[in-house]
Amino acid sequence: MRMKTHQEEMLPASGSEDKNKAQKQVVLYALSMAFGTFASRVLGLVRDMALTALFSRTITDAWAAAFRLPNLFRRLLGEGSLSVSFIPIFVDARIEGGKTGSDARAQNLINSFYTLLLLVLTVLTAVGIIWMEPLLRLLLEEKYQSLPGAFELTVRMGRIMFAFIFLMSNYAFFMGILNAFGKYTLAAMAPALFNVAMLVSTVVPSSLFPEAGDSLAWGVIVGGILQAGV
Repeated sequence: MRMKTHQEEMLPASGSEDKNKAQKQVVLYALSMAFGTFASRVLGLVRDMALTALFSRTITDAWAAAFRLPNLFRRLLGEGSLSVSFIPIFVDARIEGGKTGSDARAQNLINSFYTLLLLVLTVLTAVGIIWMEPLLRLLLEEKYQSLPGAFELTVRMGRIMFAFIFLMSNYAFFMGILNAFGKYTLAAMAPALFNVAMLVSTVVPSSLFPEAGDSLAWGVIVGGILQAGV
């Protein structure tokens, strides 16, 4: 009977160790994403409680109505299209680069897609800010538009917050690249900073802003900057 060499005896153990290490990494990734999502949800609940307690119904309704439009475009353009179109191609380019020893295709893909993304986002953001009033007239019910001062406040807040699309689409792009490199923690924790910024905006004195409710609109922008920046 042939005796196993030392190298042959070590192969199963090494394979088992690699498998266990991979399983631990998956668990850590899942826990980090779960913790980030949980923290964001808890802060979001506290944010909603602060909005209800510290602001009038007119301001909170205007904020929610104005935020609906950039949030819709965020889901369509930022999370949806990037996840479906860019990320799978980028992952394939990375795998191909690993086989050939060159990451030129993956790097060119990032540069080209990001240039196109910035162009589309810049045009979309400018159009949304300029034509915010007709867009909201199509989106909101006539009953809400007839409320005294509500629609005007919604248009004002919507123009401030529409840049959120630009920031969140950048965040989705960066997050996709990080995930493709196996890095999940920062991308998972970043949304919590948005709710932190919103919480701060609820306690900033309204006297610092031209109109009541402006602090909430600018809180969305600051939160978006923090989330994309991380």
